[in-house]
Amino acid sequence: MDKKIIKAMYANATSRDELHPQLCGVHFEENRCYASDGHVLTIFNEGSKSFNGKTIDLDGTVIEGRFPNVDAVFPAKDQWKDFGARIDLQQLQRACAWQRRRIGSNQRDLVVFGDIGLTIEALNRVLLIYQAAGELDGAEIFSTGNNRPVVVSSGRLKSLLMPALFEIKSVDQEREEGCPTAISYGELINDYVFNSWKREPVAEPLAWLQS
Repeated sequence: MDKKIIKAMYANATSRDELHPQLCGVHFEENRCYASDGHVLTIFNEGSKSFNGKTIDLDGTVIEGRFPNVDAVFPAKDQWKDFGARIDLQQLQRACAWQRRRIGSNQRDLVVFGDIGLTIEALNRVLLIYQAAGELDGAEIFSTGNNRPVVVSSGRLKSLLMPALFEIKSVDQEREEGCPTAISYGELINDYVFNSWKREPVAEPLAWLQS
């Protein structure tokens, strides 16, 4: 089993919500394992006979409770639809990571693909798993319909991301201070390409204190 992928799943797909402890670990079957925080779900096509049927915390302890039935929520492959143009997921991951580091960014910021909105934070976490697996370059992204989950798939992995609601008129508008924003895919990539090399302004210490 590839420990890099399992480590990335713990870091990017498991929940931190102690009210749902069964989602705080990776659940193993003989031939696959999976993790979800309720917003994203990643399935890795390698499992463990010794941990079969168990949900394991990062420290190796068994988490009690029934893990949700992932097959009931994951869209069937015949529902996966092309986004249209092929999306460069390597570039998209770098753009998402850069956007998350920017001063004033919000955890609820969205990137919009036509009529589909995804939180940049969640999308970045999923793409980091594929990067750890060395499969980001060969991965593809699919829609499953309006206001339906988005699927990312590669050779050994498949992931589900829940969409987020947004208003079309709000896309690519200037951010209001302290509020999330919705950015079209094209604008996100353009902003990254033309501005990511620039240094972010650094706030002067105690700038609020008048001399």
